[in-house]
Amino acid sequence: MVAVAAIRRNFPTFAEWFDESTLESGKEELNQVVRRIMQELVLLKNSLRIVVDDADFLGVSDNRVAEQFITNFPANCQLMVIREKAPQIHSLKSMGVERLTVISSDQLRLTRDEVSGLLADLMQQRNDAVMKASEMILEETQGWPAAVMLMIERLKEFDLSGSSLEAMQLTGAETMQRLGSVTREVLLRLDPTEYENLKSLVFLEEITNEVAIEITQEPRTPFILAKLSSGSFFLERISAEPPTYRLNGIIRRALMEEVSRSEIELNQLHRKTFDALLHYGEKFKAFDLLTRTGSGHLIADLIRNPSVLADVVERIRICIYSGNRAELRIWANYLKFLPEPAKDFSFSLNFYILMLGGEFEEAKGLLLNQRLALQSTPKEIGQREALNRLLVIAHFALGEFKAAVDLTLEVIRSGASRTRNEIGFSSSTSFLRFGMAASLFTENHEAMREIDRFLTNNPESEFTGRFQINALSVGALLAYFEGRLRIAEELAIAAISQSKISDLRGFYSPFETYFVLFQVRNEQLRFHEADEFLRTAMNFANEANVFPWQIVFQARQAVAKAKRGELSSASACFARAREIYGSRPSSSDLADVVDRSEMILQHFLDGGLRMDEIRERLPDTQITRLYRAQKFLRSNQREFQKTIEKFSTEIPREAINAEVFLVIENFDYPPKAREHLKNALAIAQEHGYRQYLLIQGDRFLSFLISAVAEMPSPFLERLARDAGELLRNKLTSTTVLPEPLTRREADILRHLASEKPIAKIASDLRITKNTMKTHLRHLYRKMGASDRRDAVQKGRELLNL
Repeated sequence: MVAVAAIRRNFPTFAEWFDESTLESGKEELNQVVRRIMQELVLLKNSLRIVVDDADFLGVSDNRVAEQFITNFPANCQLMVIREKAPQIHSLKSMGVERLTVISSDQLRLTRDEVSGLLADLMQQRNDAVMKASEMILEETQGWPAAVMLMIERLKEFDLSGSSLEAMQLTGAETMQRLGSVTREVLLRLDPTEYENLKSLVFLEEITNEVAIEITQEPRTPFILAKLSSGSFFLERISAEPPTYRLNGIIRRALMEEVSRSEIELNQLHRKTFDALLHYGEKFKAFDLLTRTGSGHLIADLIRNPSVLADVVERIRICIYSGNRAELRIWANYLKFLPEPAKDFSFSLNFYILMLGGEFEEAKGLLLNQRLALQSTPKEIGQREALNRLLVIAHFALGEFKAAVDLTLEVIRSGASRTRNEIGFSSSTSFLRFGMAASLFTENHEAMREIDRFLTNNPESEFTGRFQINALSVGALLAYFEGRLRIAEELAIAAISQSKISDLRGFYSPFETYFVLFQVRNEQLRFHEADEFLRTAMNFANEANVFPWQIVFQARQAVAKAKRGELSSASACFARAREIYGSRPSSSDLADVVDRSEMILQHFLDGGLRMDEIRERLPDTQITRLYRAQKFLRSNQREFQKTIEKFSTEIPREAINAEVFLVIENFDYPPKAREHLKNALAIAQEHGYRQYLLIQGDRFLSFLISAVAEMPSPFLERLARDAGELLRNKLTSTTVLPEPLTRREADILRHLASEKPIAKIASDLRITKNTMKTHLRHLYRKMGASDRRDAVQKGRELLNL
């Protein structure tokens, strides 16, 4: 028995109380073992701590003798349970065990002092050589008790004194070889059945009891694992239900040397392992095993089942969507050994490998060559459409947005009269995300609606979770473009949540939904959240080297900063966007995207001439209609009206734009202006606009504040508070005047813009004439004005009064 001579002094694991013969004995002999242990424990002078982990618990839950042992501890013994094993703690307490201590699994590891203490006791000395040997042992064993004792046993042959220490300090491969020989010595202590069972587990880093039994066809396998539990050299415990073990790398290498002598045996072990993993639903582990086999013929044999082949194809798709280029390269080498339809997947797999490497032009060329090779073949129609779906993605990645839109519409129109299976629709709808984003960047509203209708008319139940992402993303982009911001926000959040579950990465990252949330959060004045979304999206774009999104995010950041009034920072951001755009050959479509962003930026910078220059080279779209309305506002009634009539009342974004322009156009006709403002506020309340209304100038803000009083609601009242705060901040801004105006001086300046006499203003503000004169003197000095008219004029110029 090893009851007292435990590996860790005063701290053994429960498995150490039982040796091989004990585990195989009948109950009568076990009773005798328990009595001997109890007698030995009573004789101990010091208290003893005994650890129970999940492997040991296999022998407690179904064993009355073990239960008797646990529930009859003498007073000088203490039972300890790993903290992560809450179910065991509950079970032990239900058995009547009260003196129970909970520890963490790391507390089982030996410390440096404990290792050196064990070694010093063995050598009957404590010197520098012992300390150095202790450090080496601790490094190799990670402090696991059984591993420490194996090393110490091996070191008994050395005299750890003087120069002989050099003989012990083996380095590099020699150290691992010596350690491996120790491992093999211990493996030989197992009986042949146990040894063969361990060899059957050699391909797995982690393993559960069920899979271990399935592979080895031996129900006692968990007991073998229990004997090599958390205090063992061989296995490292993982906290999981059901019990999971992580096989130590050293023993796996040693066992590999045994099985590598026979290719037949090796293939048999692969087969058993692969089938067991599939049987218990651990498909990802099974596929990891496949990618490590190194034999194409063996892979073909392992996946001979059509359903398994379908799972392999799905695994490859997961690698594509998660951006796992390294594993894709492995599968590409194996594809020639796979049966249909995996071979048909070959060209697209090579396409994805190029795309994940940022080689977009090469990926596009690969598809065009493949499409040319398919002409006049029986498979031409179906595979051409499959190629076109991939070609949409390549066009988008190169900034060729119009080509991406045209090809997207071609695919969905050609597939409208055929079943989903005939065009292979079930294989991918992700190209629609790229076609939709391209439609957004070209402001092709009709294309966006057609793509959305196509997805809406296909029942979601027929598709995978990735279809959900695509449908949500497409819906979010359409809602954003039309100005239905609340709906866009809801759909984008759902799409991002689903994307995280599906682990979309690389060029399949959900860029468009982060784009939508960045824009919506800015409109809601939630700038910190907006910037967080933008940072995340820009990181994705930089990692995947998706050039169009890099430019779009940089340009939109500039626009966002301009709307916040951070004009210097906005100009710097846009300069960076132009720099990125000029860093490589770019399409005219991408140039249009950059120009449209600059038009918005120049509006805030009062760059009228630059806006005219950009307008001349842009097609007639939503942004150019806004520009024309702004240009003719309060200057050319006829042209203004013609432009406004092109704004759709069915699209919230265009409707609120039209109403805001009509408010400003009718400033001189307050009743009419208020009517249009109420219409604008109704749209804003329904769809969530805030920032757009707050950047329209002070006179508009004053109208807004007065209108909200006539149609109160929590949303509009908050909007009015924002407007009032913005007006006050503008009038007291330190960025315009060398010396800021006081609150009272700002109020007086606002009143001076009216035609009220000075005496009337003083009366309204409830101040005396002399005080009024003092305020005016300070006001004129700070404004650098000579009189009232000059002060009002400078207030309009400097403070947007």
